[in-house]
Amino acid sequence: MMMSAILRFKFSITRLECWILAVLSVLYYVLNMCFPYNDSLEIQLAGRIYPQIAGALVSAYCLLLSIINYRLILRNRYMILFGVLGILALLYIFYPFQIIDNLKYVLRVYFGIFYMLALYVLLLRCRKTALRIIYLIFAFQVLFGLFNLVFDRVVFMTGLSKIAQFDSHSGFIILCCIPLSLTIPRKRLRLYTYFLLVIACFYTGQRSAALCALMSFPFCIAYLKPCIKKVDIALICILLLVAIPLFTESLRNIMERNAYDLDKGEDIGSGRMIFWKMTWDSYFSHDLLHVLLGNGTNSIAPVLERKYGLAIGAHNGWLDILYTFGIPGFLIYLQIVVGMFVRKRLHSSKHSRYKNMYLILFILFVVKCSTSHGFFDINVAPFCAMIAILESAYTRGRMDRGIIAQHGACITR
Repeated sequence: MMMSAILRFKFSITRLECWILAVLSVLYYVLNMCFPYNDSLEIQLAGRIYPQIAGALVSAYCLLLSIINYRLILRNRYMILFGVLGILALLYIFYPFQIIDNLKYVLRVYFGIFYMLALYVLLLRCRKTALRIIYLIFAFQVLFGLFNLVFDRVVFMTGLSKIAQFDSHSGFIILCCIPLSLTIPRKRLRLYTYFLLVIACFYTGQRSAALCALMSFPFCIAYLKPCIKKVDIALICILLLVAIPLFTESLRNIMERNAYDLDKGEDIGSGRMIFWKMTWDSYFSHDLLHVLLGNGTNSIAPVLERKYGLAIGAHNGWLDILYTFGIPGFLIYLQIVVGMFVRKRLHSSKHSRYKNMYLILFILFVVKCSTSHGFFDINVAPFCAMIAILESAYTRGRMDRGIIAQHGACITR
């Protein structure tokens, strides 16, 4: 009786932890929609403190859950890699000796890692409740991405944008929702949510997001194939016909942006090689110690602000990690990215419903990492939630097989 009461108490605590995470996360997205970010709207930037505080609370709460339940994380080698990268980010806040600013930066930029580790733990301890809150948060993430797309479009149309072509920062917010959309509990809803997100990716004007959506399309359709019926094919064809003007406008916008970057002297028409070269040159201009161990958290932005006039990242995940953590951090990061491809085989037979999912994650992340930032910020949260679902299913399977093996051994004896 005592053991049963303890288990029920632990289960209740876990459910409470799940719903605390859900409330904080929903609050973050609601506050972001109440105080949207845009460079042109300087008056509204003062209100950004509220969603920033909410985001920091979510990140800190997830970090706390991960630390408390570290033993569960140590059962999975792949989760350990993410944990090590998170620990490095926290250790490196002391590197440039701007601790408070760097801690804020880590809570924001490595949000996805802490969020994923917390979800992984909650899924192992209380899977049904954790899945409910994951899809509840996911609904707000999709709403948040679409809100940003509409908001940026309105700002652009009112002439507040400083560039000639439309480019919404919502591209990767929407793109990172694609993997989780493929696993929505209602099978018929998966297909339509996926196509809505793909169309939105193209409409954002972000070339990298459009490329990711296009490259992963065959594998996503293969994943959704069991859910597709004849009536769905007809409805999707109608949807795509209706969306032709959007695709046409998006394609013209992408071509204009390429021409705009080429006119500025950018060889590949992406505008990114300028940042890559500055970051690369700065990295090798340091002494051997900094080349080996990196330059610390939030160290790229001051370099590009000094050389280019904007405090931004390198727009390349490999450079971001190499410049920040040096060779050891880069090798860990490489294992994480390659692991998305290698671990595909773990779910091909034992968990057939997840077949191809890691391949989709690998494609999306490699393109995003190579063309944008490689950090696990809030935009990557739904992406990280999908990894937590996959890895928790794998770990639970191993745990169940271990229990069965022990039980069989006892019977044999």
